[in-house]
Amino acid sequence: KKKTLGFNISASIGAGMSDDKKNVYFGKYNASLNLNFRVKKVNFFLSYSFRSFSFTNHSTMNRMNVFNNDTSFLNQKSEYIMNGRPQNVRAGIDYFINDNNTISFEFGYRRRMHYHINDITSLTTGKNNSFYNQHSYNPKLPTHNFNASINYKYTSPTVKGRELTIDMFFSDNNRYDQNIVEKNYIIPPYDYYQSTITDNNGRIFNAQIDFV
Repeated sequence: KKKTLGFNISASIGAGMSDDKKNVYFGKYNASLNLNFRVKKVNFFLSYSFRSFSFTNHSTMNRMNVFNNDTSFLNQKSEYIMNGRPQNVRAGIDYFINDNNTISFEFGYRRRMHYHINDITSLTTGKNNSFYNQHSYNPKLPTHNFNASINYKYTSPTVKGRELTIDMFFSDNNRYDQNIVEKNYIIPPYDYYQSTITDNNGRIFNAQIDFV
């Protein structure tokens, strides 16, 4: 949202390193592009950003439980992997009515794609022995967010620092998640399957007036 007449463009790209204790790799990336075009009293702007990230977590747990005369041991190893790729697009118009009045319209869309994988191997010995492998994951399901805003600003030509601002914001968010758990019991021998689906929808509207 620059006030410089003409066409302006800026771009950036970056990468980050991750360490999962087994190897070091470039698991984080980001990029952005900003366009701005000003002609007379109208300013157009457009921006896009992309981010990609991933991380891995390894854990080991060894536990001894003692209850009355019963002693059991739990040995568990797990590996958790998560990946995400959020994207953002924003566009809008600034209209400079005169030197003291400005009105802006802005629209945005955010899309986030993420998924995770979690593998667990668990062995319990004692009075109740159990040994199983667990594999849980969620499919690559996107999250969508739409938003829009209207902003008005008045600056007093006679009183320094006196301003009137009116802001209205609307957001519509949709998130659909599914988590799947698959367990393969070796002791005792049986299989377990569970699928959990969560569907969240939310709308937010805010309005604010400030006069200073």
